[in-house]
Amino acid sequence: MNSINDKRIGNQYWGKVSKDEVYCAFLKSEYKIRFNLSSKETEYIKELVDNPCFSNEFQNSKREELLLLIRKPILDEITHTTWHKASLQQSHLNELRVMGRCGWDYGSLPDHDSMCKPDQNELVSVARRRPQKLKKDPFQWEPPILWGHTMDGPFTIIDGTHRLLGYASHSNKPDLNILAYIGLSEEKCKWHLLDQID
Repeated sequence: MNSINDKRIGNQYWGKVSKDEVYCAFLKSEYKIRFNLSSKETEYIKELVDNPCFSNEFQNSKREELLLLIRKPILDEITHTTWHKASLQQSHLNELRVMGRCGWDYGSLPDHDSMCKPDQNELVSVARRRPQKLKKDPFQWEPPILWGHTMDGPFTIIDGTHRLLGYASHSNKPDLNILAYIGLSEEKCKWHLLDQID
């Protein structure tokens, strides 16, 4: 994938992708831990995500249907989104925000969070107050899925929170130069902490 080594995500090469490609990646990263499946069902979903045909409307609708079973509250907030792909690098971490209003916000664990300065769910801040383990090298990850209003960010992590927190928490970080999917929308999203939701 073409990219330039730049400190901002918005200055990378961005390519347009379909919602179907993003949903496939989302389902691929989630289905093994979210579904209690028989071996036959697992093989069926594995085939859908490992060998996708994005021109096949039946496959696309089936992947979306399965993803809605486990991530409907998220998907309902990002329906009017245009999707892109870009390179995510270590210098971009300060543009990332952990999803808001779902247990990661400063103060949601008062005894723990009170030891740190208040924050707006910046990835590096959340990693400081709630460090996670880095379980895999980033090159083994499914692509993180990010969402924001403009290419200038900031971007909320829609999928990949534990992976990116594990990376941000790690003292001896491996190189980071991986594919990420990025959605842009003018509409407010309750998971994007900076959006004021009534």
